[in-house]
Amino acid sequence: MGTHAAIFIPVEGQRYARIYCHYDGYPSNMLPALAHHDARDILAAGDLSAVSIEGGISRSPNNRAPVLTESLELPQWADHGYILRPTGWEHRPNKHQSHYSR
Repeated sequence: MGTHAAIFIPVEGQRYARIYCHYDGYPSNMLPALAHHDARDILAAGDLSAVSIEGGISRSPNNRAPVLTESLELPQWADHGYILRPTGWEHRPNKHQSHYSR
């Protein structure tokens, strides 16, 4: 079972690119991994299977482009969310997801 994450990267004005990540979306993996990689590389990859320091950025086989959105609300499917701020990555747990917390 994957720990799904929504990654939000600012792209223009008040818009964000929302990227789906299927595996290892828990904060102890994602926060260091996102800080390790350049946001442009994450954005260019589109949907992700996983992202980690050791394994790099793994694209999802479906390879969909990011969703452009003005909302930072987490989708129902996301266990965790990560938003790129000027000061670094911010973790946002999904209030609707209570079955999994790492």
